[in-house]
Amino acid sequence: MKVSFHAAERFLQRVFKMKSYSRRDIHRARKLLEMEVRDIVVTGIKRFITFPSFDGAVGIYYDNTIVTIWPKEYLKTKRRRNR
Repeated sequence: MKVSFHAAERFLQRVFKMKSYSRRDIHRARKLLEMEVRDIVVTGIKRFITFPSFDGAVGIYYDNTIVTIWPKEYLKTKRRRNR
């Protein structure tokens, strides 16, 4: 499974609460996330996945790529409309 550059950046911002970081930090976070999700098998096109080592983070998976990362608290408080 691939991890996008945007997802690695959001991982640093939302999980580690970093305000400033370099491209090297983003690449390291990307490698860390790729190692974290290499054994996860996801079925479907778009889903939420949780990371085994980071309980407070949820990744949004789309077409074999983690697109972005949100804290679990945000998803619990987010209002969902009935469609």
